[in-house]
Amino acid sequence: MITKVCSDNPTDFEAKPDISIFMEQIDERFFGNKNVFFPNQEWFFSSVDRSVTQMDAIFCKSQYAVDIFKPLHNNVLYTGFTSIDCYLEQIEKRAECFHAHGNQLSKNTDLINKSWENSLPLLHLVSNTYYPNPLNSSIRHYPFLEENNYQVLMNMCLVHIFLHR
Repeated sequence: MITKVCSDNPTDFEAKPDISIFMEQIDERFFGNKNVFFPNQEWFFSSVDRSVTQMDAIFCKSQYAVDIFKPLHNNVLYTGFTSIDCYLEQIEKRAECFHAHGNQLSKNTDLINKSWENSLPLLHLVSNTYYPNPLNSSIRHYPFLEENNYQVLMNMCLVHIFLHR
């Protein structure tokens, strides 16, 4: 039986779990009898090297991640990754840029927004948090888009900009 636990307090558990699966970040307070880590290599910092060595296995979604984690652990497995194919062949492609803020601070939306100059190609900025300078005519802002409009906009723009910290 698998139980999903939503708690920030390890004392909420009656017993140590049989297995703990860590997605992107490792929190030693929640270690189980067995521990598995699914990293995102772009968010991995060497400061968690010690925690990585305490994992029973590291499951990597890309061969690139396998190459990063193999020197750190002796049980690194390639799992692959699938997602919904959002490509729309019928949409005309334009030399314009796309950036969606979403819920992640690591995308550096604020930096992109403040740095974008009028001389640059049109940037389509999807964010309900960051609003462009009204004097900047090269940013088109969308606080929210329905899923089908979001997909069309993504397909229309040839350049997608995501700066990870």
